[in-house]
Amino acid sequence: ILCTFFFMKCFAFPMDSVETSDFLVDKLNKGFQNLNLNHKDRISMLPDSILSHILSYLPSKHAVATSILSTRWRYLWTFINVLDFDDSLFLCPYDPNTDKLSQKISFINFVHTVLTLNVSAVEKCSLKCSKSNIDVFQVRAWVSILLLRGVQEIDLCFPSSRNLSVEFVHGFYNLVHLKLGKRFVLNVPKSSVLFPNLKTLYLDSIEFRDNASAENLFGSCLVLEELYVEDCGFRNLKVFKVNNHSLKYMRMKCSFENENDEYNTEFCEYKVVINAPKLEHLEYVDYLAEGYSFKNLHLLQQVYIDVAFGRRTRRNVSKCVDELLKGICNIRVLQITTYTMEVFSYFGGCELPKFCNLTQLAVATNKYCGHLLPNLLDKSPCLESLIIHEGLARFEGSLGDFEWKPPPCVPECILNCLKKIDIWGFNGGDEVMNFIIYIMKRAEFLEEISTSPCMFDSEVISSSHN
Repeated sequence: ILCTFFFMKCFAFPMDSVETSDFLVDKLNKGFQNLNLNHKDRISMLPDSILSHILSYLPSKHAVATSILSTRWRYLWTFINVLDFDDSLFLCPYDPNTDKLSQKISFINFVHTVLTLNVSAVEKCSLKCSKSNIDVFQVRAWVSILLLRGVQEIDLCFPSSRNLSVEFVHGFYNLVHLKLGKRFVLNVPKSSVLFPNLKTLYLDSIEFRDNASAENLFGSCLVLEELYVEDCGFRNLKVFKVNNHSLKYMRMKCSFENENDEYNTEFCEYKVVINAPKLEHLEYVDYLAEGYSFKNLHLLQQVYIDVAFGRRTRRNVSKCVDELLKGICNIRVLQITTYTMEVFSYFGGCELPKFCNLTQLAVATNKYCGHLLPNLLDKSPCLESLIIHEGLARFEGSLGDFEWKPPPCVPECILNCLKKIDIWGFNGGDEVMNFIIYIMKRAEFLEEISTSPCMFDSEVISSSHN
């Protein structure tokens, strides 16, 4: 049974749910109870290193539970180097007779016992305290123990009071991966923290106390390569600054769809500043900021942009769009969405920057596309691939229908280098055919035009995000 569990995990069967883990542990216990004593227990004959590795795929609560199987298994869990603490496994929210305080104490005692008795060098620890309202000082004490044990990867999730700030202690020297969430205020005083080995930082639904907290955090990651900022709160910020000389991948996805989310950035007024000389890939999903300053992005290759207006009146829209586009004009791959096309349409009479290195452009379509697409093609002299990823179809509730407006002069890329066009949501309408005929008559190096049938709006959006 353990081997079955191991292979299911290796081959990516879903193992995340509590029900799945409970089922496996139950089967494990029954399996050992039903063993024929005349047969050898070959699983227990495996080396401790293999058995502890298999147990590391289980939540720590279930891994410790295997100690009742036999004397052979009694202390195997103490050699696990991957710990997974989840307070939801200790709580029964649907039982009205549940003593929440006793279950909270049980979870605290369990974590403390495991951290005390575990004798291995802990490589990874997931600590989720999202249900039991664990005190932040208790969480900090556990993190300090893990840091002293040389942990390299921490996934920390605990909501806290809106008025409570978290100041991290020294000792993060061995961390390689860090994930922080959810729903607490992050305060990082200057020179209070140092991550000399941190390569991946994931921030999920936290709020920065001030401009300095964000800047100090990112600046202290000396070898950071990947940064994820998901659904975070920016209402305390005037400038969101990422100044890091080792960063290669950055994803900034703000609370965009849920307008009732307290971390929704629709009415926030902040400027985005990025100084990352080694940045290669950028994904940016947010409402249009108050301004942009992109510096030293000479190695930037791929950019995904999904920006929208929202309900707040914005000043200097043309200036903001100009700053955004000029900061990424050296890229090779660009993907922009329906809302982004609408925002770019307010660029006014300003001249679009030239995308001299752009070889692949993916755009969404709406009533603004017919005016912007010719301009984008004209500013992309080396374009080889054009992808229309939200179709040319007429979608109910969309931002209008596609209308092709041929440019006065044929764009250089169409004449000299355009090789491939992909259209998702092809409906064969007059405007679509006019666009295709225009391209086919002038694109001497065109090798392929591929289309897919017209789809509903939700299906197209789902496909584009996948």
